[in-house]
Amino acid sequence: MTKKKEQKKTTNNKKIIKNAIRIIFKFMPIKWMSRKGLFEIWEEKGVHITPVHFYEPIPYTKEIKEEDWKRKPLKEYMLFNKKAEERINKMVKKYGKELKENEISKGQSSFEHKKILYSIIRGTKPKRIIEIGSGATTEVMIKANKHKGKLTSIDPYGKKRKGVKMVKKKLEDYEGKIEKELKKRDILFIDSTHNVKIGNDVWKLYLNIIPKLKKGIIIHIHDINIEGEYDKEFVKRNRIFWNEQYLLECFLMFNKEFEIIYKGKEFVWIKRK
Repeated sequence: MTKKKEQKKTTNNKKIIKNAIRIIFKFMPIKWMSRKGLFEIWEEKGVHITPVHFYEPIPYTKEIKEEDWKRKPLKEYMLFNKKAEERINKMVKKYGKELKENEISKGQSSFEHKKILYSIIRGTKPKRIIEIGSGATTEVMIKANKHKGKLTSIDPYGKKRKGVKMVKKKLEDYEGKIEKELKKRDILFIDSTHNVKIGNDVWKLYLNIIPKLKKGIIIHIHDINIEGEYDKEFVKRNRIFWNEQYLLECFLMFNKEFEIIYKGKEFVWIKRK
């Protein structure tokens, strides 16, 4: 089957499914399907059916205004360390050329982002790196870890790799104390689930771990745009409504303990002073 025929078949299937759903809703109103008494039944089947309501975390997308996508974080209320940024740029210039694009998996992040990660590890030589969520960046860390620091990755779906201790658990089920395990100049790499929920990884990180970290610990936070709002096309295409960035912005504003040492459109590096 050609790609064009596959796309046509997929489009037709979507139309059939949409029409079937409309017929179901005609005889079974959505308000009835989203009743609280049925919540556990739907949840057991792997779905949540919730109403469009101002109490729900999923936004009513038709109410999102065009200017909402143009929002700029209030960076004037955050601490930026320009000297640290200059030092990192020097690290990238010195070590970035060592990393070859064809030597690592593509993953979701850009090669430029990977070069910065590689260079920071090469330049700071942390004794310990703890990674929350694994992927192509794990490969980068292994390559950069020429000084033989201890590398731990916490990910319930992580792949076993040589050079890293893989803990196949959710962060919320991890028995260790990250805030005690990391010391000055160590790195905490965060590629979380990107949504704050009761008891989940983001909840644990921002409310229980990051505030307790020792001075001098460097933190990388992935899929964050400290320059602007979440990408409009990404949200519309994937129907994913992350909120970690808002929590991070609130954390950094008027915060005299943590400073931004490097930033990009898909990540931010912060450090406890």
